Amino acid sequence: MWWLLASCGIVEALLSATYLIGQQQDGSLTLRKFFFKGTFLLLCRLAMIGGVFSIAAGFRSWTLVLNGLALGAFGLVPYVWRGPLAFRPLFSLLLVIMAASTGIIALTTAQIRFRWFLGPVGVAAVGFALTFLALAFGWVTLPHRPESLNICIGAYFALGAICLLGVATGSFQSRGSPHPA
Repeated sequence: MWWLLASCGIVEALLSATYLIGQQQDGSLTLRKFFFKGTFLLLCRLAMIGGVFSIAAGFRSWTLVLNGLALGAFGLVPYVWRGPLAFRPLFSLLLVIMAASTGIIALTTAQIRFRWFLGPVGVAAVGFALTFLALAFGWVTLPHRPESLNICIGAYFALGAICLLGVATGSFQSRGSPHPA
């Protein structure tokens, strides 16, 4: 099942790259047009695919299933939500769930292997969860909110990709030994 974790990690890396590249101020006009017209639907579809991979990889891990459900719902929200899409508590709580479950995955796996690598990744993921929670309820505000928020989301997906690829590498090396929590 290491390849499912790796696939989800690759999807999260693609999500991260798309969020971060789309925010470059010096990007070409073509890239900006692409980002604003068709890429939003691509992001949604990638999130749903990543959710499926995560759920499939987590048949013995409730944290991976929770992460996959939140990631899939994150991609599904624009298809079922009517009205303006903004960083509302429901949408942001999906990010909180994803970040918290990523932190749990990294920290529990760090107890078994790759402590030097996955421990800090887990702590950073929990930090993202707390940050998204604070942003959701307005306890903290960001300057240049849309751009800053997309950069935060892109950075979180990069961290999630690092975590899942690290766990997949450990699972590959041990050929299916213990799954994270």
